[in-house]
Amino acid sequence: MIIAILVNSGFNISFIDKPRLNIAISSLSLSSLIKARRSPNIIMNGIKTFITRMGTHSGRRRSDVFFESTVAKQIALIEAGLQKPIIKVGNLSSVRTFQDTRDAVRAYYLLAIESEKGKIDAGEAFNIAGEEAFKLPEVIDILLKFSKIKNIKIESDKSRFRPIDADYQMFDNSKIRSFIDWKPEISVKKMLEDLLNHWRKQIESNRIPLNR
Repeated sequence: MIIAILVNSGFNISFIDKPRLNIAISSLSLSSLIKARRSPNIIMNGIKTFITRMGTHSGRRRSDVFFESTVAKQIALIEAGLQKPIIKVGNLSSVRTFQDTRDAVRAYYLLAIESEKGKIDAGEAFNIAGEEAFKLPEVIDILLKFSKIKNIKIESDKSRFRPIDADYQMFDNSKIRSFIDWKPEISVKKMLEDLLNHWRKQIESNRIPLNR
């Protein structure tokens, strides 16, 4: 039996209109297709489907194009003497929930098992999200506390601002918790510490990342 998992962007289960980002537009379209397949007039071909809406998730090996990872990377570069003690950042006005990737993958796995058992209706939608919310400056403060370098400054860089940004990313994960025995178990502080240690190990192994 094939299980199709669709990743969709949204803040709550009823979020269906006015997507702002390209990924949200494409996700909304795919979500509509999946929901349409519940119709008895459309052949399912044995494919079981459900929709997941993923909140911000991070941890080791997170790409440095994402906020928390580029901050952690820059701290590691500063500690290694490869960057001046200045962290360059873009928009810091966003508020969002975070969760460790390992928790997110575990949610996918448990949903897939329940879907295979037939306990999840085709097209059912779930938010997968952490329960700890932070302003982005708070994320920087947490990462800086893990560093022995105490004179690091924060500098706004216009080139790092996105044309469109989601300033408020909060999710309700109560539905998924009612379907499966799941909740985020790895703290955001542990997630960020692991991320910083990942970049430290990369640099120690002479795999110097791009300064971006």
